Amino acid sequence: MPSAEDLLQQVIQRFQLTGVNTQTLLRSATDLAQQVNQFRDLKGREKMEIVQRTLRDALQHPTVRQQITPDLFEILMNTVKYVIPEAITLIINAGRGEFNFKKPSVGCISSLLSCFGTAAAAMGAPQLQQLISQIPIPVPPPSPVSEKEPSEEELKSRAESSSSIQIELASSTTASAPPSTS
Repeated sequence: MPSAEDLLQQVIQRFQLTGVNTQTLLRSATDLAQQVNQFRDLKGREKMEIVQRTLRDALQHPTVRQQITPDLFEILMNTVKYVIPEAITLIINAGRGEFNFKKPSVGCISSLLSCFGTAAAAMGAPQLQQLISQIPIPVPPPSPVSEKEPSEEELKSRAESSSSIQIELASSTTASAPPSTS
């Protein structure tokens, strides 16, 4: 099994060969997670911490640090802190069969986009958050509507139940209003 220093050197070498960017960072994270997973005596959280610490140390290494701007450094460090754990969790869940990529549900896609949107907001990257917010989320097709027009009785019943709800709401808000102090 590789040592912590071996893992660090692998990441630094990858950065030097392929450049320092989010793609290389994510690729390094998945490779690290696979290698760290061999440490059977560690818990999942401890493995995640090793991956994050190794990536942070690699980004802070002088040969890597001099290749990137301060803004990119900040983005990559926040990616390690906020996005990498979520991405690895998604990969683990997919491996366990808990995440179906063939037929993802609308809720699943929303959760995934929300995860990255939250990470972007936490990273202080409003442009990334704005971009993510513009991605259309698929909406399930509407359920088939009966072509039969509702009867007069059904319409009356709907109107009565709607007005009774409004009356109940109005009376509950006036009943719970604080007493006036004049």
